[in-house]
Parts: sequence; structure tokens; C-alpha cells
Amino acid sequence: MKYTLIGFIFFVFLCGFSACGSDSGRAPRDTSADRNQRGNENNRPSGSGLWDMLARSEEDKAQRKANEKAREVRLQAQLQKGMAQLPVEQRNNMVRWWQEFIRLQPAWIEHRHLWRAYGQGAREILAENLIIAMVRAFEKNNGPIYKRARSELFDLKEEATPYLVAGLADGRGDAVTRKHCVEMLGWYGGSAVEKIDEAYGDAGRDARLDLLRAIKAMGPAGAPQSIPFLRNALNREDDYRLRLTAIQALGASEDPRSIPLLIECLKDRDLSIRKFGAGTLSHFKTDAAILALIELLERSERNVLPENREGEVVQNCIHALRAMTGQSFRRGAQWRRWWNRR
Repeated sequence: MKYTLIGFIFFVFLCGFSACGSDSGRAPRDTSADRNQRGNENNRPSGSGLWDMLARSEEDKAQRKANEKAREVRLQAQLQKGMAQLPVEQRNNMVRWWQEFIRLQPAWIEHRHLWRAYGQGAREILAENLIIAMVRAFEKNNGPIYKRARSELFDLKEEATPYLVAGLADGRGDAVTRKHCVEMLGWYGGSAVEKIDEAYGDAGRDARLDLLRAIKAMGPAGAPQSIPFLRNALNREDDYRLRLTAIQALGASEDPRSIPLLIECLKDRDLSIRKFGAGTLSHFKTDAAILALIELLERSERNVLPENREGEVVQNCIHALRAMTGQSFRRGAQWRRWWNRR
């Protein structure tokens, strides 16, 4: 039997959970009417704008409370619809056991294993509940529930990963929700890379940035699965934000397979890619990395002009070489002589 207790509640939650009360989680569009209104406010006598701002703040607070109440009603309706599809005994047990979790009762430690023993579908339901509980607990500053939910989710990698990836790939939710999705996928490490890779191509630009941030958050735990994914992102993306995040993720991986990819970045036409590639390459103290930085330093010194930013690349090369070698030369020729005498 397919379990759908809250099979899409998480996505409802991602759409609705927003500190500002926006259903999309995105910033509202700045219209000409908004700009005209701000212009009129700026022309008011001193002090009147402040009281209007405070009044609007109270209105916004009331609206947020109303939106939260409406979301709770919708969530409960979805919950009841899914609950009706479960066997009565399982439904009653899961409701009772979930209350034990929320109330931090010791009996949860035993019943969590019984819940998981119901099968894959039951574990997926538990994973969805825990994701929602974790984000809500963070928003309400409920440390004990937040820590418990996070701990439980760590043992449900296979079940939670698809929901976390889908939430990011769809671009749903506010910054807080997405931040927690990124962190959880980071904790899951390389086991989550395949799902991220599958969703990446169809995701929007901002969503792809969040997925790359999740790979970056994995650090060494993401390698070696993350390296081919990051290579493709570097080669195919044209947005510098995405490429820079991929470079940072390569450095965070601490995997030696990142070195050739970072060396290629030093030859990129984009100055920002060369600059950050040089800084990231300092994570890898190998002869190949040192020589590549010396060569970039020499090229960049020849191209420095008052109207360009090539000097930033020069400085990043020098800082990286100093960190890697312990030497303190200031010019490419000095670094070349040191290299040849080694």
C-alpha cells in the first residue's frame, strides 16, 4: 500500500512557510506604484513616515499570524486526507508515537524503531514529519525539538534525500527553509549527490545555486561522487555565481581530483574565475598547484592595467603561494627563481 500520510505536505509547507507571509517565498516585485508611494513618503513632513511605518508593521504582523493560521488549517486537511489511507492500527500508533516525539517523552526511543519497522512508506512519512518539525522548531527557537529532529533525520538519509532535493530544485520556501535543506544534504554527503545531479538540469538558476551550495556543504564527505558533478557545472554554467560556488565546493572537498579542475580555472577568460580559482587552489599544497600559480602570476603581472582588475588576481596568487610554501616573495620573477632552485 502506498503511504501518502503527508506525501505532499512538505511541498505545501515549503510553499507556505515564509517569515514574511509570502506564498511563493520570493521577494515581491518592485512596481512603479511602489516606487511612487516611496517617493510620496519621502516628501512627507519629518516624523510622519515613521508612524506610518510602525502602523504598517503592526498590520504586517497581524497578516503573518492570519497566514500562519490558514496554513495550519490547510496542513491539517492534507494530514487527515492521508491518514484515511492508512490501516487504523498503524494510523493510531503513528499519531500516538508522534506525540511522544513532540513531547520529548522517553517512550519515543522504543517506538521510533516500531514505526520504521512498518516499512519504507512509513519511514518516508517519518522523514517528512521530521523535516517539518526541524524547520518549525528552528523558527520557534525550540532547541530540544530541533536537535532531536535533526538527529533522527541523520538516520533517514535514503528517505529524506528526495524531499530535500525536490524542495531546493523547485525553488520553494523562504531562505530559512532552503538553508535547512542545504545543511541536511550536506550532512548526508556523497549519498545525496546522485539525486542532486538528477534534479539539477531542470532546476532554475537560483535553485541550481542552492543545489551547488548543498554539494559545497558536504565538504570531504561529498567526494568522490561530487567531483564529476562539479566538473560539469564548471564547464556548462555561464553564471559566475554558480561557477564560483562550484570552485568553492571543489576546495571544500579536499579531494586531489579537484586539482586539475582548479588549474583549468586559472586559464579561464573570466577574471573572477581566475581570481577565486587561485585562492581555492591554496587548499592543495602540491607541486602542480604551486607551478600553475606561478605561471598565472607571471601572466597576470604582464596584463595589469589601471583600468582592469588583474591586480586582484596577482594578489590572490601571492597570498596562495605564501600559504602553500611559507615563502614571502612579491614578484613572479622571484617566485620563478625560487622554484627553479628547489
